[in-house]
Amino acid sequence: MDSILKAAQDSGAYVENMIMSVSDSKIDDIKAELTQQALQDAMKNAQEIIEPSGLQIKGIKKIEVNTKPVSQYGGGPVMYRGVSIWTQYDPSYLRAGEASVSVTAEFEVGK
Repeated sequence: MDSILKAAQDSGAYVENMIMSVSDSKIDDIKAELTQQALQDAMKNAQEIIEPSGLQIKGIKKIEVNTKPVSQYGGGPVMYRGVSIWTQYDPSYLRAGEASVSVTAEFEVGK
């Protein structure tokens, strides 16, 4: 997408609106990969919190992918099938091209 925009701008074209589509199966692939990464990050963060107490993660009780938009007002990513996709038109344009998921994880901990 960035290379398409750059080529259009370099040619002197005025780009007012651009539509790009991605298949549902590709979004689902991205969602699965990002969810796995988010779960690993959550486990690492949880382990850092409980480790001083001598506890360990024994299992995962529950994991949910949050599907509500981060902000309903004033910009933010486009939410589709549980994946947040940032565009160059967002107020936080520095994140343009990023995709993310938000998860809530509940772990079983013990000694």
